[in-house]
Amino acid sequence: MRKFIFAITGALLLGTTVHAQQIKGDFDKQTDWGVQTSFSGPDPSFTDMGITPDGWSALNVTQMGLNFPLVFGDAGMEGNGKSVKMMNRKLGAFGIGANSPSYITLGTTWVYADILGVMSQLGDKSDPDDSNGGSLGGIDFNFRPDSISGYFKRSHGTQNPDEIAQIIVYSWIGTSKSYSPVGDGMDLTENLPKEALVDRDIDILGIQNDGKPANGITLIGKQMYSIEGNLPDWTRISVPIEYQREENPMKLNVIISSADYFNRSNIGTENQLWADNVRFIYNSKLKSITIDGKALDGFDEDTLTYVLPQADASKTVAAKAFGKNANVTIGELKDSQRTITVEDLTAAGVKKHVYTLIYKGAPAELSWKQVSAEDCVYGNTIDIKPVSANTEGLFSYEISNTDLAEIVDGNQLHFKGVGEIKITARQAAGGEYSPSVSEPLVLNVRKAPLVIGVKDIERKYNYSDDKFEFVYEGLKNDDAEHIDRVFTVKPVVSIPEQTLPNGKILKTTKGVYVGEYVLTVSGATAANYEPTYTTGTLTVTPAAPIVIGIKAASVDEGSDLPVLTVDYSKLIGEDKLDHSLVFSAEPTLKTSAVKGSPAGTYDILFDAEGTLTEAAKKNYESISYAEKGVLTIKAIKTQPAFEDLVSKVEGLPEKEYVYAGYTDILGRILVYDKEGNLMDPDLLTFSTNSNSAFGIEKNGDYRLWGSVNGATGDVEIKVTVKETETTLPVTEVVGHTLILKKEANIRPKDFALSAGDFIGNMGDAFPIYIQSEEILEKDLDAFGMLGAFVTCPTLNIETPDGILKLEVDPESDYKNSFKEEAVEKLHQLPTGKYSFTLEGGESTQYAYNYDNTVKGVMLVPGKSTVEIKGIDNLVYGRKEPFKIEIEANGSPVTEYTITKNFIQETDAVGEYKVLSVGTDTITFTIPATEQTIEETCVRILTVNKATLIVTPEDIICKEGSVVIPETYEFKYEGFVNEDNASSLDVLPIGICQVTETAKEGEVFTIFATGAEDDHYDFVYREGKFMINGEQGITNNTADGKIRVLFTKGNLVIQGNEDALPIAIYNLQGVLVANFDGRDAIIPVALSGHGIYIVRIGNYASKIVID
Repeated sequence: MRKFIFAITGALLLGTTVHAQQIKGDFDKQTDWGVQTSFSGPDPSFTDMGITPDGWSALNVTQMGLNFPLVFGDAGMEGNGKSVKMMNRKLGAFGIGANSPSYITLGTTWVYADILGVMSQLGDKSDPDDSNGGSLGGIDFNFRPDSISGYFKRSHGTQNPDEIAQIIVYSWIGTSKSYSPVGDGMDLTENLPKEALVDRDIDILGIQNDGKPANGITLIGKQMYSIEGNLPDWTRISVPIEYQREENPMKLNVIISSADYFNRSNIGTENQLWADNVRFIYNSKLKSITIDGKALDGFDEDTLTYVLPQADASKTVAAKAFGKNANVTIGELKDSQRTITVEDLTAAGVKKHVYTLIYKGAPAELSWKQVSAEDCVYGNTIDIKPVSANTEGLFSYEISNTDLAEIVDGNQLHFKGVGEIKITARQAAGGEYSPSVSEPLVLNVRKAPLVIGVKDIERKYNYSDDKFEFVYEGLKNDDAEHIDRVFTVKPVVSIPEQTLPNGKILKTTKGVYVGEYVLTVSGATAANYEPTYTTGTLTVTPAAPIVIGIKAASVDEGSDLPVLTVDYSKLIGEDKLDHSLVFSAEPTLKTSAVKGSPAGTYDILFDAEGTLTEAAKKNYESISYAEKGVLTIKAIKTQPAFEDLVSKVEGLPEKEYVYAGYTDILGRILVYDKEGNLMDPDLLTFSTNSNSAFGIEKNGDYRLWGSVNGATGDVEIKVTVKETETTLPVTEVVGHTLILKKEANIRPKDFALSAGDFIGNMGDAFPIYIQSEEILEKDLDAFGMLGAFVTCPTLNIETPDGILKLEVDPESDYKNSFKEEAVEKLHQLPTGKYSFTLEGGESTQYAYNYDNTVKGVMLVPGKSTVEIKGIDNLVYGRKEPFKIEIEANGSPVTEYTITKNFIQETDAVGEYKVLSVGTDTITFTIPATEQTIEETCVRILTVNKATLIVTPEDIICKEGSVVIPETYEFKYEGFVNEDNASSLDVLPIGICQVTETAKEGEVFTIFATGAEDDHYDFVYREGKFMINGEQGITNNTADGKIRVLFTKGNLVIQGNEDALPIAIYNLQGVLVANFDGRDAIIPVALSGHGIYIVRIGNYASKIVID
């Protein structure tokens, strides 16, 4: 796999761009995004780790609060390193979901999950699925590569084996903005506020505009390449970029997708695409340089100057270019230098590059300092700079295992892991020395010592937890913040083994008696530490006071008295199981009642208190006794005779009769009493015996039982419910199964037809149109109906065209979906009220009749009309207040709420003024009318950015005295609210291709670009740089707070206290390199002689390369 090496290595002396012209396409550096989750944690059905490759955004989705990875790491094409695997997947929960593409992009991924739309498409399709997503923006990029190449593999799942994968690249100038809801599906409202999407892919490419880019966009180059079929092996694909215009772009994006990116309907799940070694190709650059047939050490096409030993001057030099039309010319050796010129007139960007080989003296010998084994410990940092006679060349280092060590602060080696590492030092050419390479330095990094202790703790007797707080001494790096990742086996805490008086041995610290114990820590193992331990102290104090109680008892009148029982439930831990640990002699009870006492309640009292053990006296603050308990003697009830229900079953032998009863959707047996109360099915048991009796019984509280009369063949069924005899209606006898149902009267119920009811295709929602006092409340719930009814009742709807019969389709899965032709007619009904009656249907629990004496009324509501005045054309800086007027269905709406994040109320009622740029929401309720239903409405109020026109000031210079300004001055039109240039988040920069040798009469264009601010959209106009024989030049410089120097290949920054970002441009306005601003001395690789502009935040300065 090709590596992009940023340090100065091998023969490298000076380079031009520090790879600003390339992208990070080796994919070796990846960040874990996470695994798939369910509502209870990680999802065991899909365990692959989602990743984000360095320099890219990856579409890994969070939807409805759940994580769904779509981009994964895999082995690299050459067997080392890593690649990226993208896989299309179906995302969702509860059976609701949609296919998602998988892709990576140099821009930012975005997603809108329209869960309500997805649900509707599974049902009546009244709400379209507006789910959307894609890529926003890209990277700053000022170059014109000829093609993009990489290595790819492709496989398909079974859903759509013909789907293409895509490589999409495009570059542009300008900025576009469109709007869409953005969200992961957790907010199920239909009126999410629309967010601004800046530089959206379809806007730049004109996907939905006949290929025409959006306003404000100048498309420079593009290519959309389709990968067809399967690629079982790594295959190199090179795609030429088609350029529409001659200018250099300012931005660029690349999208690599395992899906047909712009056609969601073609997405096939489990279609996969692998990518590795993705890079841009420039035809006018060299592909390789060899010295006597051996590859030049440290060669990179973006590095133009190399220093070689003098001994290589006589060796044969050969070179190959990327472009097939490129002409390569190897120059003669002159003054210890040789040039290699590459020219390709067909190249999209720069047509010619010149590489220089400089031959110097022999390499300086590099010798390592003695490194103490005591210093090679995890977490330490040591100085490893070699000794060298070359005092000018900068060092770089190669480490055999970067997981174990890294270079910090130039020449410091920091240990991140444990094990053997090899470090090779390279020194760039300097003085009379050519580049040098050291012998490997082999170091064995040892584990760091770690002392683990436990904090002293005080707890009550028989505490329930076994948790302790550890203390650590010797943690390195950031391990203190991530202690869970330190240990492969976590430490444990123990005390000396304790034996209770009853002989039970305690093996943990839980349950030990009152006292003080030594806590011992042990058992830890760690990859990077060698643990030792210190002890702590556990102090156990007495438990809070408890009360010994008396359990209530009951008995039938005339029966023997029950055994009276002490209630020990307040004891804790082992004491509750073994009372002898607390009492050497247990307490006894007494009562005044005797056998034959009349019905009533009697006191139960303690006859004698118990004798406490010595352990109990220590372990409890106090033990007291309840005042009394209650014994209830119950009167005997006289039971009436049973009334038999007899169903004649002819000619069947006794033992074939088995009572099955009715079961619900969970398979539980259901039994009702005469009042229609459902017995608890979880507490019923089924049994048979040898004399053909059978029954369902619950602890004697109620019983359904029966027997077979051997002489007559009659089946006798009897019911006992809570000691009261009654009977159940037997409405049906099927074979040997008795089906017990409850009678119910059902009447039509008025309702309004709306999308939220799913009326028309989800029959299990039909409780909205029936009512009944006999049907249990839980069965009137939509999901209860699904279990209680086999087939939904039919609606006979009276329409002008006759009766519209809305009945169940018998072919539907659960016989609860209505026939499609009737549903279509239902949805075509005009607004109005329609009478209906009920018939048909089938229930497993109810024997029901319809009462249609009063017909039901179904409302087909009209669509509400809403108009909001006063919120159009709101722009930042507007001074005039505005009023909000809302009208719904022709009537004013006076009550509403507004978020007021970007607007503010004035003293006048209903009047507001603009504060800042952003989106607020207005929420109000539309009342129901005769023809509409009540609904909540949310509308968006947007305050847009003001427009700011930026124009560079013209410059006039005299021929021969042209001085390139470090910064340009600008004129601004459109500031509001007393803003000025210092208010902008990022000031504009000027770019002009003028040279110091410009001639009189030449005029150069000054372009403005780069400004950013939350309150303004920028319109750029052009300035002029004119050369004549009269005027001089005003050299615009920074204000002196920040100074920039360039010496010995280092950029020296003074005064950058805020660590502002640093960017370097050449005089053609091309970004050469950029840095994060944290370092005061920055090694840079700038080739050739000339002037460069260094921009630090809003400051700019000039440096000259001699």
